[in-house]
Amino acid sequence: MSKTTFWRGAAIALALSIFGALALVLFAPLVGEGFGLRLLISALGLAYVVILLRDSRARTGRLVVFAAWMTATAALFLLNPGVWVWLTAQTAAIWLTRCLYIHDSLVAAAMDALLNGAALLASLAAALHTQSLFLALWTFFLVQAAFIYIPRKLSASERSEAPAGDEDFERAYRNADAALRRLSRHS
Repeated sequence: MSKTTFWRGAAIALALSIFGALALVLFAPLVGEGFGLRLLISALGLAYVVILLRDSRARTGRLVVFAAWMTATAALFLLNPGVWVWLTAQTAAIWLTRCLYIHDSLVAAAMDALLNGAALLASLAAALHTQSLFLALWTFFLVQAAFIYIPRKLSASERSEAPAGDEDFERAYRNADAALRRLSRHS
């Protein structure tokens, strides 16, 4: 797992933006601009979810997340709603993936939802003012890179109230060791 930083997120944003802008220019004449844009939204959503899963420490549930993403995307292709529904669905997939694998509290998940909404609105503003897909994608993924500044838990005091997993193990180990010593003295 590589350490997630804002600058790494900015580099990912740049790479996805360049790929997205070039892909639409190359494939829109072949499949049409509307369908090409929907394919691009799906591909970039999948790429970002895969990056999140790859960077996650958790190893369980990845296949379920991928299957859920595929199911949602297949439903989008079958129903063929407007582009805004596609954008919202892929953004929701990003948010749900981060909620499952990164955030440990409801407050962090709510802050991430606000960040995702801000990313959508900022990319809309960039698209409307510049008419540039590259800048709209860059803005969206650059705002997404700021998720690392959302605290995993509500507050530091909550972390100190509950002992960490290592502390629990150490306490159990000491108790078991003391019990074995008492048993060996009595035998």
